[in-house]
Amino acid sequence: GITVNKEEIINRFSNEFDSYELFFLKEKTKKFESRDRDLHSIEMNEEVGIALRGIKNNKMVFSYTFEKGEKAVDTLVDNARILAPFIEADEGATLPGSYTIYPSVDLYDQAGLETDDREKTSRLIDMESLILGYDKRIVTTRNCEIQEAEIEIEIINSNGLNVQGRKTLYSVFALCVAKEHDEVSWYDWAWAHSLADIDLESLGIIVAQKTGSFLGSEQISTGIYD
Repeated sequence: GITVNKEEIINRFSNEFDSYELFFLKEKTKKFESRDRDLHSIEMNEEVGIALRGIKNNKMVFSYTFEKGEKAVDTLVDNARILAPFIEADEGATLPGSYTIYPSVDLYDQAGLETDDREKTSRLIDMESLILGYDKRIVTTRNCEIQEAEIEIEIINSNGLNVQGRKTLYSVFALCVAKEHDEVSWYDWAWAHSLADIDLESLGIIVAQKTGSFLGSEQISTGIYD
């Protein structure tokens, strides 16, 4: 889950604002890239962000930061104080209250996250190999990538709203270059919330076919023809 000292943050904002709302985001991403039928790179990243909507004296301010810990709280408060003098008071400024029933949508693929990285890499390399072997005029690929994102969010406010959610997102991308008399290229991508719903083979075939279809085409000069 999102690991921050929420009690400390809530106490701080309770003293700073008449009412407040906090949005917590944690996003972990992993990107695999295939090149020359082999694993070229793996990139991993993790971001934790906090956003604030605060109301004081009927003025609503917005602030966000990717800082962590006490520095994050200080940044949110400092930014809000800087903005406040430029915000017009609004008697209707308010925040939503709590709900008894929250909608539930299953967008989280635990099985995909637990799939071994070697399996994901193997499927990606297979897609690139399919593209390169589809037509002898295909000379190279670029940016054959699959990216995995795990996203967690939480929203809480002083009116009793408290809701959490999480999802996964998988996206795959491929670019193909072919050469005969001219050099042509084409790219495409696909995405899904579940790894099992990503069809890398179909995407590879589509990219290879589309690239090859441009070879041998001629551009007609503009003008008036009888």
